[in-house]
Amino acid sequence: MKKLLILFLALVAVFGFVACDNNPNDEGSDVPMDTLKTIFKEAVGNSDFDTGYLVDQPFDSTTGYHVIFDMNATKDGESITSWTIDINSATKEGADTISFVISSTDLGKNIEVTIGEEKYNVAANDIKGDTTIPGFVGDDDEEEQVPLQTN
Repeated sequence: MKKLLILFLALVAVFGFVACDNNPNDEGSDVPMDTLKTIFKEAVGNSDFDTGYLVDQPFDSTTGYHVIFDMNATKDGESITSWTIDINSATKEGADTISFVISSTDLGKNIEVTIGEEKYNVAANDIKGDTTIPGFVGDDDEEEQVPLQTN
């Protein structure tokens, strides 16, 4: 009877290991939020808000990622009423590719960030951080600015 009990416990342990994920504690990404914030901030810095439109614009981020992004801004005179930045791909040797789309309408909401093959819901405000969009007058109190007046 004791031998059967030991055999049964051994089988339960084996099935327990087989049924579990490789690492149940590995729930999140290993890419820090500061990396996402920096990539976004540098994409804004590389954007042309005068024309309001860029496609496949490349730059090398201070995070070590090579970034390709699109930017689209809707303007009313000198004021930007809405904007979208699409990080098509941020690649770095030995690291997963990062991609996400963030827009002025996403502020206060979650967006989907793809890192490698995994998708994560991230607060758009966490990625935006303290980055300001030049000339943007939006609904978000912390973002609202008065555009520069030209004479």
